[in-house]
Amino acid sequence: MAAPETTERPDPAAFRAGLALGGAALVVFALVLATVHWTEPRMAQNRARDALALVREIAGAEADPPGALRPLRLPPAGELHQNTAFTAYQLLIDGRVASVILPAVAPDGYSGRIELLVGIDDQGRVTRVRVTRHHETVGLGDRIDRARSAWITQFDGRSLTDPAQERWNVRKDGGDFDQITGATLTPRAVIHAVAAALQYAARHREPLFDPAGQAAP
Repeated sequence: MAAPETTERPDPAAFRAGLALGGAALVVFALVLATVHWTEPRMAQNRARDALALVREIAGAEADPPGALRPLRLPPAGELHQNTAFTAYQLLIDGRVASVILPAVAPDGYSGRIELLVGIDDQGRVTRVRVTRHHETVGLGDRIDRARSAWITQFDGRSLTDPAQERWNVRKDGGDFDQITGATLTPRAVIHAVAAALQYAARHREPLFDPAGQAAP
């Protein structure tokens, strides 16, 4: 005769433990969502504050008088990889726009997007460039940050004719700009983004340097 079949009953203790574990996971998930919800606005405010500080650094001492820096709202710009409306800044001196500060994005950094601010004067020359956000490798690609090295200062005073357009690249690629040892992709991306910002400013010079601050390209 065949042995009678037996049905294995679930262990109540294991069932309760599973429920407890699932409940704990849900609580942790809810806490993470709540933390993101409450901290993201503060983080966004901090990023905006830090970016404005860099705008003032690029503008220099001329930005001290009240009203010297004026925000200029602009439509999306493919050259700058700005896919939505964005804010640039005009530096006003004696009623004229002495320079503009453009936010630009290098989409092809080694570790993704590199966000920049590029100052350009009314003669089409770079005043200063600063990195506002990046995810490049610590100790290598992060040397594009002014706090890490002086690499970014080599753009100061450069224009579309100094050097010639085909030489806006790292020396390894036949260009005029220093690379970073062990991190060629990062400086190459930044160089191309700065050149694109100069090209954008040249194409849209009239609205960007309009003292009325109303026109947009």
